[in-house]
Amino acid sequence: MIKPVEKFLNKQTDKIINLIKNSDEKKISISQLTGSFKSLFLAKLIEEEKQVLILLPEIKLVEELYVELSILGLSDKLIPVTEFRPEALQEKLTDITKRNNFLLLSTYNLLKCSFPEKEKLEQQTTKINSGSEISYDELLEYLNLLNYQKDKFVGAPGEFSQRGSIIDFWSFSEPNPV
Repeated sequence: MIKPVEKFLNKQTDKIINLIKNSDEKKISISQLTGSFKSLFLAKLIEEEKQVLILLPEIKLVEELYVELSILGLSDKLIPVTEFRPEALQEKLTDITKRNNFLLLSTYNLLKCSFPEKEKLEQQTTKINSGSEISYDELLEYLNLLNYQKDKFVGAPGEFSQRGSIIDFWSFSEPNPV
């Protein structure tokens, strides 16, 4: 019984995707799609298009769509943006730059946010890798220059701790301390 339904859904989603591909317009409104068809369509679309942006009117709808798409096995491709604080947005930007294939879910409020140009962001980003040529003192000086707060333990973005020759810090753009 599932096979005929699956065939029908694939046929319908393929029609819509072909319309998008053959059109000069690269945006499409899927608000007319009802029920689970919207999620099933997006699951098919992410196979064809590598970067998809979905804007919804409310955070609750973003969260519901996130759950539906996660159930369909897409959680590794989803980037939900429901917080618009600079630190949260910076974390999401970092996540986006690390991925080639994603489905970004947010509200229309995302359009009100100003973001730096990709080139400017890359110029202003400092990458510290294992074996980097930065000295211990230079790293401490750099963290102080960026107004990181020294604490006994790292508990929030923008904090660092120093224990002997070990420096732990939590970048504003990362979900966890480094």
